[in-house]
Amino acid sequence: MVTRRAERLSADPLPPATPGRQITVGYEPTLEATAAVHWAAALAGRAASALRIVWCRDGTGDDAYVVGDDLDAIAEGDISPIDAVAASVRVNHPALTVSTTVIAGSPRDVLRAHSQDPDLLVVGHSHHPGAVRFWQGTTTQWLSRHTDCPVVMVPTQTPPDAPTRVLVGVDGSAASLAAAAWAADEAALVMCELVVLHAWESAYRAVDPASEQARDVTRLDAAGALARAVEVAREHTAGSVTSVLVESRPAAALLDAARPGDIVVIGASGHGVVSANLVGSTVNHLLDRSPVPVVVVR
Repeated sequence: MVTRRAERLSADPLPPATPGRQITVGYEPTLEATAAVHWAAALAGRAASALRIVWCRDGTGDDAYVVGDDLDAIAEGDISPIDAVAASVRVNHPALTVSTTVIAGSPRDVLRAHSQDPDLLVVGHSHHPGAVRFWQGTTTQWLSRHTDCPVVMVPTQTPPDAPTRVLVGVDGSAASLAAAAWAADEAALVMCELVVLHAWESAYRAVDPASEQARDVTRLDAAGALARAVEVAREHTAGSVTSVLVESRPAAALLDAARPGDIVVIGASGHGVVSANLVGSTVNHLLDRSPVPVVVVR
């Protein structure tokens, strides 16, 4: 089923979500956004979810301030591109419930408002400087810090297929345990393998017995944190769970471990792989460099 709606961003309540799992994907008529829509549709179809495609139209950019009749003109303009992509999704996934919404307003504001009711928010990303501003990393990174639901960044070249493996980075913090639980739920939902990875670093080089002992303590602490995360994960899935402990920087470890068909999952705050300043380091690095979709869980 395909439905559509054009509306203005306002303080009014959002239209009710379709019962069951709801995936919302940001859209505009670019190759990057279209790739994200088709990936989200494949995930929704695999996981018995409904898909809502949201086109945020402000006419100029994230910082534009548009009011009155201009908002109406933007929202009520040519919406054939979103109708076309929705029709394509319906052909590929005939059993999937698809709705489209065209809203006048900043992509940040619109998608943040729409993060209040879906289970997952999907956005595309481009590494090309000529791409539309919405698909620049700044918007994706901002959404990963401010939305109420998990956010997925889909790289441009991602095939329109559901994930075949979930890779989650953990560090023992509450945020990373929440990410592990979400990742396990997702692996169970799409019926795929789950890999729980803990990357650890020591401040000491093994140059003498004391420094070697300090490194051993760090490694044992990391192993204990990994074991706790695996325990949490097993509470959420009966499927395959593999644990990986590696001495490396968190972002590098996750990028090295990622393979085609994966989604990488990380927490939005914590320490180590999900540190409080991770949104300025590990998360941003993954959002910029990952060849596979990255999910940021709050």
